[in-house]
Formats: sequence, structure tokens, C-alpha cells
Amino acid sequence: MLKKFTAVFFLILLLLSTSIKTYSADFLENRIRNTIRILNNYHYRKIDLNEKVFPEIKENFLNSIDPDKIIFTAEDYKILVSTDLFIPADNRKYNLNYYYKTEEIFKKRIIELKKDLSGFENINFDFTDDEKISGYDKYTDNSGITDRWKKLIKYKILDYYCEQTDSESRNFQHFTGLLPSIKQRIIKKEIKNLENLYNQINSSGYLNQIFINSIVGLYDPHSFFMSASQKKNFESALSSKNMSFGIFFTRSISGNLIISAITPGGPAWKSSLLNKNDQLIKVTAFDAQKTVYDTADTDDYILDSILNDSKITKAEFLFKKPGGNIVKTILKKEKLISEENIITGFILDGKKKIGYIYLPAFYTEWEDSGPGCANDITKEVIKLKREGIDGLILDLRGNSGGSVGEALSLAGIFINDGPVYLEQDREMKISIFKDPDRGTVYSGSMAVLVDGQSASASEHVAAILKEYNRAVIVGTKTYGKASTQIFVPVVQNLKLLNDRNYQSGSNTDFLIFTVSLLFNIHGESLQNKGVIPDIVLPFLTDGYFKGEEDLPHSISQENIIKEVTFSPLPELPVKKLYSKSKTRVSKNKNFRSITDINKKLSALFNSEIPLSLNFNLFLKNRIYEESVFQDIDKLHLKSKNFTVKNNKYEEEISSIDEYSAERNKGIIENISNDIYIEETYNILYDLIK
Repeated sequence: MLKKFTAVFFLILLLLSTSIKTYSADFLENRIRNTIRILNNYHYRKIDLNEKVFPEIKENFLNSIDPDKIIFTAEDYKILVSTDLFIPADNRKYNLNYYYKTEEIFKKRIIELKKDLSGFENINFDFTDDEKISGYDKYTDNSGITDRWKKLIKYKILDYYCEQTDSESRNFQHFTGLLPSIKQRIIKKEIKNLENLYNQINSSGYLNQIFINSIVGLYDPHSFFMSASQKKNFESALSSKNMSFGIFFTRSISGNLIISAITPGGPAWKSSLLNKNDQLIKVTAFDAQKTVYDTADTDDYILDSILNDSKITKAEFLFKKPGGNIVKTILKKEKLISEENIITGFILDGKKKIGYIYLPAFYTEWEDSGPGCANDITKEVIKLKREGIDGLILDLRGNSGGSVGEALSLAGIFINDGPVYLEQDREMKISIFKDPDRGTVYSGSMAVLVDGQSASASEHVAAILKEYNRAVIVGTKTYGKASTQIFVPVVQNLKLLNDRNYQSGSNTDFLIFTVSLLFNIHGESLQNKGVIPDIVLPFLTDGYFKGEEDLPHSISQENIIKEVTFSPLPELPVKKLYSKSKTRVSKNKNFRSITDINKKLSALFNSEIPLSLNFNLFLKNRIYEESVFQDIDKLHLKSKNFTVKNNKYEEEISSIDEYSAERNKGIIENISNDIYIEETYNILYDLIK
């Protein structure tokens, strides 16, 4: 399958400022100097920024703004790699000629490309030859750039046609009839994207931020610079005064519109269907025309205005999960105010009554940035206990984490007391963290469900409960992020960072960076390794989903030696449970299908084979892709082992609110049809009986 082109304008964040502002050389230099000063003093990894790394900074910057090599020419590249760049570790003067030369050439090429694309309207594209398109790893000359854009436009025309046409209607005659209008639409959109990019460069310090992150990224993949304007717009979007779907997006490096944040308690959160990194495919606004907006064909600023339009209060969203699953949900705007009971528990009522709680995300992204979720889960567990549950499933699939403090508090609900993890800072000092609250809220049988997108705090919860033999861990290997980050203002005077009374201004940039690594109570690092479940199930992401170890500059960490005394519970009969589960899975047609589908997905996502732009061959490839995803849709099968019920409190809420009842019905249906929940129920049943 063609790896979608990552044309440079896809890198624009929806929340970047568009206010007119110019940036002097001194301003950029001070931004970089202050950022590096903080990193060199506090980041876990100590890096010597010298002439040896300057070439990598150059490459990082070029790859960030032109990842597909469809903007700069080979001659441009030759000029830029030889242009001076000097970033001193002390107070000597910077030499940022490389940055300004890159900006100059970049803008020049965008202007030229706009002219070239306008000329494409008079070119007849041939879709009968076997011309092929692929990713490019080398720069080319001017004619080569033009050729790459012609292929890209042809690809987008074919892609758009397939996306907008049902399979029964597709044929070459039908395609040629629609070709003129589709071609005009695609070219017009690409020109508009280039115009937006050019304006973005001139008005918002967009390249400033990317260049600084080309430096910050050398330290590790989870450290990044956030401009004051971006932070301001993000906070404005989160304002409780506005009606919102509680969901925010950014363009990924692959050009997809993905969820960057979900507001706890907001409509998207309450749907129990969505997670960070899910890809938005389509939005259907419930306006008078019931207008459909395809994200591949809608400018970001237009889509942003749609989502924030006060007249549009309800919309249907179509998402694709990282594993390929398609999810559809209707969301209604609400005020994003802090409220209680944003965690909802359900009862899986069968031979045993099992409680089920799904936590799609933690409430905070960085340490000390707000309240956690352990208290809300505690309340929900108490409600389920009143219903007389025999066991509990905590579902952490798709949960990309939050602060490690939350992981500690959440795990503490289920263990009595004792050490839970070790932390090592940049000076190699090791600290032991313990469960802060003696006693447990729930001490019954328990299982934790995880997948390859369970990261950071969520995988540490699983690790803690596994170490204490407190729960059976079910699923697939977790992401493998075992580092902690803090969120600080970029200031010149580092003493201000230690001043609790310091209040950063509205024009302050911020830096998120890694300060420590985490280890389990045996001194074993989860970094790049993740948590291996006690019972491994086949997942669609196996074989192609990338984890922490695949990220550039990921911190590798060996185990540490630290004597820790703790008292685990008696070992769980994991081998016996695994044996029974393996037998069930081998007989389950859905799990057998997953194994087969996963091989096809792995081939699609990992293929480096060029894609034909011949109509018939392209259509054949698309039909095959669609058949794979249709097979995924067929995996859902209503459980015969249990029925899903609300707790009494939630029943009352649903009975008096039509929208809540509709949403609740959808959640129950999804839980009922989830083969992973069903198998986890079976595992827990085997443990209890």
C-alpha cells in the first residue's frame, strides 16, 4: 500500500497562531539559547551540542518541512548542507545563516510550485499507462520535482474518486466523466494549501518552532518546544465558556488528521470509543443540509471553523483506529466544565457478574498539571461493588498515559501498600515511590486489558499490578514508554523555574522535556520493552504498529540494581489460565481471522512496492485494501457469555436524557461485540470459579 505522501503543509497544526508578527534574528537566537540552557541543565540525557550534531539538526529541519522531498531540489539541498550553522553551548554568537537560507529557498519554491500546479489544469493526465508512485529518499532537479507533483496529483485524483464513489459505481467510463471536476478540485486544494503554508511562514513563526524542535528532538522523542501562541490557542479551545465536542486534532507526519487531545468528561470522552491518535476520516454536520466534510478534501482552517461553529451543535464522526478498525459516533456539543462521574462502570452479567471500567486516557498529560482520575475510578468501583460484582476488568487499551503520579494513585486503589516503582534522574540518583494510601478500595479478582497503544502511566499501572500478582494482564505488548516529562516556561533566568510564586506571562513559550526514567520494583526498565501480558492475544496491530523503540533518539536503558523489599500476593495460576485461553482462541473464528488479517495489514502498511497510477490497477489495489478492512468490520460478534448492563446510577441518568440514552446504547453495543472483552471475561471467570 502506498505510504501516504506527507506534503509539507500537512505539518501545520490547527492551533498555531495566525496573528501577524515578525521575528528578528535576536528573537530566534534567544528562544534557542533559553531552550538549550534548560535542556542542558535539567534533561535526563546529557548531550554535547557541537559541530558533530549540526548536520543532523539540518537534516531534521529539512525532513520536517519537506519529508517527501517534493519542495527542495537537489541543488537546494547542496547549497543548504554547505550553509553555515553554529549553535554554541556558551554565550558566543549564533550563526543561523542555514535557517534563514532555508526559509528563503522554501518560500521561493512554494511560489514556483503554485505556478506549476496552475499549469497542471491544462495538462491531460493519462490513467491508462502503468506510471508508478513511491516515496522518495533523494532530492531531484526541477523537472523531477514537477514530475513528482504530477504523480501526486494523479494519486490524489484516484484516491478521491475511490473515497467518494461506492464500489458498484466504479468504472473507467464513470471516472473519465468525473475527471475534469475532480482534477480541478484537487489542484485548487493543493494550491490553497501552498498559499496557507506561505502565509503561515510569514505570519506566525511557524518555521521558528519547527527549527527549535529539530534541536530539541535530539534529546528524545517526547521533548518538544511549544510556542506561546500555540499554548494560548490550545487553552482557549479548552475554555469551559465554549460549547465543544471536547476533541482536538493535529496533522500527523503521515498527513492524517489525528486526535491530539480529548477533554475528560467531554462528549468525545463520554462516547468511550475514541482515543488519542485515532484518525478522523469524515465529519457529517447536522446542519440543514447535513453537510459531509471529508478530511482529505477539507482545508484544516475550514474544518476547524466547522467544529467551532456555534450553529453546529451535533455531528457524526468517522474515525479509523491505528489497527484499522473503523469507528462511527454521533457527538453533541457540551460545555467543557469539570464534573464528577466522568468514568462509567458497566456490569457484564453472565455466569459471574463482572464489573467493567474503561479508561480512555488519564486526565493529565504532564506531571503536576492537574487533578488525576484515581478518585473518580474509586467512586465507580464502589458503585460496582454495591452491585455485587465477582470480579473487575480495567480496560487500558488505547490509553496513551499521563502523569506517573496518576499511575501510582490508580494502582494504589487495588494494592494494600508497598513500593510501586523506581525512578532514576539525570544524576543517576534512584528514588523509591510507594503507594501513598494504605488499604485497598477493591481486593477481588481482577484483569487488566492492554494493547500496543497503552503507554506511559497506563502501562505502569499494568506493571505494578502484575508485579504484585494483583491482576491478570491480558492483551498484547504495551508501547514501552518509561520516562517522565515536565512542562516549564522557557525563561532566561533558570532560578525562576524553582520559584513557586513565579507566574509566566501570556507571551511565554513552553518546553516539555524528559527528566527521569522509571523501573519496576525489580529494577527492570520498561523503556523500549513495554509490559508483556500474562496472557497474550492476537491483535491487529501486531507486526506493523510501531512502539517506543522505533522512534528516533529513543532513550535506551539497562536495568538497575536497587534492593527493594515488597510483599506480593500469592502467584496467580497464569499458566493454567493461559492454557485454557489459548484453547478458546484457537477455536474462535474471530481470533483466527485476526491472525490472517494481520498478515495482510502488515503487508499493506510495510510495503515499499511502488503503487501503479493506472486506473484499473489502482482500483484493483484499492478493492483489496477495502476487503481487508471489511474483514475487520466483521470481527465484531455479540457475546453469548454475558449481557452488558448499567449500574443503577447510570440507568437513572439515561432514563431522563435522550442523548445520554442514545450514547449509552452505543457503548453497551460496543462492549457486547468486543471479542477482547469477551475473552478477558472468560479468563476472569476461570480465575474465579
